[in-house]
Amino acid sequence: MRISVKPSLRESFAVSHIVAIAALTLIVWSVYWVMKALFPFTESLSGPAVSVVVYIATAAAIRGVPASSPAFDTADLLTSVIALAYVLNALVSLAAAWALTRWVYGPGSLRALKSLHVSFRRPYI
Repeated sequence: MRISVKPSLRESFAVSHIVAIAALTLIVWSVYWVMKALFPFTESLSGPAVSVVVYIATAAAIRGVPASSPAFDTADLLTSVIALAYVLNALVSLAAAWALTRWVYGPGSLRALKSLHVSFRRPYI
């Protein structure tokens, strides 16, 4: 008498590499959200990253701390809140990728994807 044992969901995901592709997609999304937070309006290049670069360039040019900084108005507050939402989206995406790969493969996202990279590159015969 032969007993067939169905593989668990975790084993099925590990064999089919679905989790690796999903984790890679989530990591790409998190990079996208971080870039969106740093440069919210790419056509005009304004945002927190550009403001920091301008401040540092001004401080380096005058060799000191700039005496007057631009006022923090409502538009800057709104941009900061939107940037914070984008950063939270990035953190949630990274946490989901980590949890998914931790459940299936054991190690963290990048280590699991790095170890699977070798198996993706092998030619199928």
